[in-house]
Amino acid sequence: MIRKSFWLIKVFIDVRIIETTKDLKDFCKQDFGDFITIDTEFLRDKTYYPLLCLVQIGSPKVEPVAVDPLAKDIDLKPLVKLLADETILKVMHAGKQDMEIFYMLMKGKLPAPVFDTQIAASVLGYGEQIAYHALVKRICNEDIDKSRQFTDWSHRPISDAQLKYAIGDVTYLIDVYKNLSEKLEQQGRLEWIKEDMQILTNPKTYANDPDLAWQRIKMRSHKKQDYVVLQALAAWREKEAQRVNIPKQRIMKDDVLTQIALTKPKDESGFKRIRGMADAFKTGDKAKNLLKIIAKAQKDIESSTIEIPSNKKKKQADVSHIVDMLKLLLKLNANEHGIAGRMIANVQELEDFALEETRDIPMLQGWRYKVFGKEAEALVKGKLTLGLEKGRIKKSG
Repeated sequence: MIRKSFWLIKVFIDVRIIETTKDLKDFCKQDFGDFITIDTEFLRDKTYYPLLCLVQIGSPKVEPVAVDPLAKDIDLKPLVKLLADETILKVMHAGKQDMEIFYMLMKGKLPAPVFDTQIAASVLGYGEQIAYHALVKRICNEDIDKSRQFTDWSHRPISDAQLKYAIGDVTYLIDVYKNLSEKLEQQGRLEWIKEDMQILTNPKTYANDPDLAWQRIKMRSHKKQDYVVLQALAAWREKEAQRVNIPKQRIMKDDVLTQIALTKPKDESGFKRIRGMADAFKTGDKAKNLLKIIAKAQKDIESSTIEIPSNKKKKQADVSHIVDMLKLLLKLNANEHGIAGRMIANVQELEDFALEETRDIPMLQGWRYKVFGKEAEALVKGKLTLGLEKGRIKKSG
């Protein structure tokens, strides 16, 4: 175990770097009280899965520590047990990426319960997706040096500057959490964020389905067969990237996938006309495998239930006037409640609502329905109107 001390703005703190299973086990046995603050540092520019490089843990009752997952003599099982302890609240800021890492570390399970200070801040009028350093400045009136944010966290030894930055992400978080949780309770909004925390702690949020990978690729086409082939190719690339643990764009770029989906080569000669395609995939076993994927996808066209994006865009154009009115109502209601508009609903949800594709839309559930969804329904049914009165937009009905 390495122990270092330094000034963190106005506070002198003692920090331990945990590098062995024994030290980690001893640390995790302590009495943390009701909550811990937690953050991670990781890299994923060269891999499909993020490489966990550091885990920082803070608490009002114990000294902050940095756990080194890359140390040779460490087993993270004590940490996993701590994360799974449902009697301790895990506090994070913008914790979705951290939760993705814990999802893998915990083999498909997730820490619970959790509290995300970015989500909490967004329902308290701090704006949409406020950065950690900005929130610390507004609540603690302290300036955090973010210059170490994009350093190589896998390099050892960890520098004092890196450690100071990393520990700052969990020490100030203690006061930020206390401040926000108190305000949420005062304003009766604790239940609001609980609904969002349920999403954050749902394993489905982090399960990467290869069959849905095509939805993140843009392709200009109006034909169902093109998208069925794209779906098959994108699923193959996703699985291959997962298997060899490299970024999927390094296997095959999006524009190459779309070219193949549009042209549907029937033999290896067809790949020669694909711009940007790696030579390794143009001939031999890799080419034969791709040809099989294309051929099978073409056989599945009739049975496929895939929705063509271009058709949906046409439908969206037909209801654009409804979406415009919903955007205006959303802005009004967000201002009334002091909430970031995107915390209530995003443009896609408004479009789906206007198209009457209302299954599982968050704006029609829980507090979002009370704040916006109920009036949105009244608006589209003509029971609520928006108008001008003395230069201001008013609701009536």
